[in-house]
Amino acid sequence: MNKTAGILNEVQQERARQNRKWGEQNHSAVEWIAIFTEEVGEAARNGVDFHFRNGLINPYETETELERNIQIERIMKYRKECIQVAAVAVAMVESLDRQLDGESKKPVSICSNKGCIGKDEESE
Repeated sequence: MNKTAGILNEVQQERARQNRKWGEQNHSAVEWIAIFTEEVGEAARNGVDFHFRNGLINPYETETELERNIQIERIMKYRKECIQVAAVAVAMVESLDRQLDGESKKPVSICSNKGCIGKDEESE
């Protein structure tokens, strides 16, 4: 399995974990953006912690094994949050697709001068 396939498998596993924890989620676009932004914020915090804490950038350039282990833990938290960000992005698209297909309790309609898609399609 190549690296990309392995990472996408991790994202799929995270989506399954999220579904077990919360069930199918159907939020509005603004709710999804809030959820997504919160996840991105967690990834950012962990990435910044890894980069700037104690001035240590490379965990293998540390002076003690404890410092190295702390830095490895920080970068692995960052990686885990990145997988969660990707999984939330997938959940956002899944939810939107359900809404556009009328399979959600929160159907969405998108209209422009070219017509509508979603809930109001039939009324056009």
